[in-house]
Amino acid sequence: MDGTKNATLGNFKIVKLEVTCTTSNLILSDSQISFLVKGVKTNEYTLQYYVNTIQELHKISSSANISYNKAGIDINSNGQVNYTFNSPGVYSIFVRASHKTNTSIVSDWKQYNVIVSQNYTGTPLPIVTDIASEVQNCDTATLFNFAVYPGNGGNTEIISYLSDDVSTLYDNEFKTASYTNIQNTDSISKAFTTYNEFHNLPPEGEQRYLGIKLGINGETYILKSFKYRSLNDTIQVNNFFNFKIV
Repeated sequence: MDGTKNATLGNFKIVKLEVTCTTSNLILSDSQISFLVKGVKTNEYTLQYYVNTIQELHKISSSANISYNKAGIDINSNGQVNYTFNSPGVYSIFVRASHKTNTSIVSDWKQYNVIVSQNYTGTPLPIVTDIASEVQNCDTATLFNFAVYPGNGGNTEIISYLSDDVSTLYDNEFKTASYTNIQNTDSISKAFTTYNEFHNLPPEGEQRYLGIKLGINGETYILKSFKYRSLNDTIQVNNFFNFKIV
């Protein structure tokens, strides 16, 4: 939140910072993802971030705390900023906007999962987007969407897990989408949807845990979530996502 004092009127103007991704297709063909930061009117802000491949994130223990890039990337006075990935693959990037000198002026953090397809020549790469933070207690609810970049063809799978207890999450497989003999011209996208699974829950307040594994080149990797820890100014990496029943 940005509070700037109006010297003439003697009051404060409140400006909320909000990061949005302006890249419509998160299967990137040019290695660059673009953001727009609402509330930025000067060049006094940066985009702070943490980014890593799904393979490297898989090696990090759940609940581990990691550092992020605090210097960040300069945001122009129109609120526009780009991040460029160094190589092809599946990535997760966690971003927020921050004032360069007043570190109390920040946006909320946001996570995006992307595929960098430029110069990629391997087996299919899956991507998960639009992961729900809330779902309606009704007959049908979408937990997330996914797509597959076919690469040079081959196999992949997306495995989901659901539980009300994080300690038993990966003992409770929910739904799996498996694809074999994918061709390099195939186009694959789908929503993972629940049908009546929450029908007998109380109407509000119940929390559920969601686990996601992605199959790449014969190996399976856990898709991680991120949470900012203000106490020690770090990013916590988790093996799960959680959502609330509303």
